[in-house]
Amino acid sequence: MTCILVVEDESDIREMLVEVLRDEGFQIIEAATADAAVELLDLATLGLVVTDINLPGRRDGIDLALAARRAHPGIPVVFMSGKPMKLAQAQTLSNPAAFLQKPFSFRALVGAVERLSEIT
Repeated sequence: MTCILVVEDESDIREMLVEVLRDEGFQIIEAATADAAVELLDLATLGLVVTDINLPGRRDGIDLALAARRAHPGIPVVFMSGKPMKLAQAQTLSNPAAFLQKPFSFRALVGAVERLSEIT
């Protein structure tokens, strides 16, 4: 089963995302910032990243995706943001990727994760 790194600074939202994805059978690791998440990229089992774009700290979700792709070439990334301009910036990265504008349904999240995890 795919191991997913979930990165979201709002703890309530992160907990819901983690619970929904675990209920679907995915193994989850989580972080509140991109800076903390970068430290987890060395995990060999990592197969997908779900990240908010707007994160506190030195790095944002786009920076995290770039670091993840350096550590795991071609790793799929699901970007989340309430700001359409941030999602447009993220779309300049190469695929595989999915883009979810907040608020989104858990069904949309699970669909994007399932579709992208078939790639890995």
